[in-house]
Amino acid sequence: MNIIKVFSLAVIMLVLQGCQMPGHLDEDVLQLRVDDLLANQKYQRAIDLVAKQQPQTAKLEQQHRRLVDGAEHYRRSLAAQVNGLAKNSRWVEAEALMSQGVNNYPSEEMRSQYDSIILRREAYLEKHWRQLNYQRASVIPDNIAEVNKLLAAQPGDKQAQNLSKQYAQESLELLKFVVETAEMNEGRGRYTAAKADYQLAKLLSLDKQYGDEMRRLDGKLLALQQAKKKQKQQSLLKQKQKLEAQFLASIASGELQAAEKQLANIAALGIDSQRLQGYREVLDEKVARAVSILVMKANTAYTLGEIEAAIADWQQALVLQPNNSVVVEKLARAKAFKNYYESLQGDKLTSE
Repeated sequence: MNIIKVFSLAVIMLVLQGCQMPGHLDEDVLQLRVDDLLANQKYQRAIDLVAKQQPQTAKLEQQHRRLVDGAEHYRRSLAAQVNGLAKNSRWVEAEALMSQGVNNYPSEEMRSQYDSIILRREAYLEKHWRQLNYQRASVIPDNIAEVNKLLAAQPGDKQAQNLSKQYAQESLELLKFVVETAEMNEGRGRYTAAKADYQLAKLLSLDKQYGDEMRRLDGKLLALQQAKKKQKQQSLLKQKQKLEAQFLASIASGELQAAEKQLANIAALGIDSQRLQGYREVLDEKVARAVSILVMKANTAYTLGEIEAAIADWQQALVLQPNNSVVVEKLARAKAFKNYYESLQGDKLTSE
């Protein structure tokens, strides 16, 4: 009898808690629990809760997909916030927010984002510590030189002797940061900067090391200069070839104004003088022929009384040969005749 009472009491308690059977919650109870979890941004727990319900109906599967989509939206939004904090070097806040995200939704992507922010913070700290120590190291050679001047003037100066020891110790401590910077710049192809770094390292090591590194960099700098020179020559050659091809195309299509500009650009690039002269002769011949045709057309039009057509042809000829005195004279005469004719027409209309 006692066993029956205990079992009955347990059943009543389960019903009062909204649990109908293991792995299944009433729809309203489930929604209340999911809403409560989402209100506290406990996305993974909400997803797991829905996934555990049996049997898995189409409605539950749809709800599960919505929760996953919401969790992914939360992850992306959180990533944007964290990146904003990191951009402003607010690393403590960024890590705390990312840690909260992992706790709320520990997906693989979220954990990857957390690892990424930790690595970025470490790289930031390493970079700035290296820069700070490099700055400290960069003034030590000058400080040592000043202390040596004091010791030369007064060898027994205790304060100067202590400073000399202090700077010597700092030189050895900071040397590794300078060498790391040099190696980093060399690895990125910044040979000039790397050489300056090794020069500083050489001073810090009291001229006992890094001579080989500097000689190696001198070789790399020379090779780099030669490569840049060769690249510039190749680029210049391609420009010349392109312009020459455009010039010949313009000549072939009769675009003589464009050809004139292209020939000027070719000359500016330093083409061989004989080749340039050849191009000049070809263009001048084409221009002379085109001007001759335009002048004949203009003369014919003028004879037939087509003054405007004649003026248009002479103007076009003058564009090709601005210093052609014959064309200048004919164009001026035609314009004067046109103005005279138009004035007579105006007087006639007035009298009528």
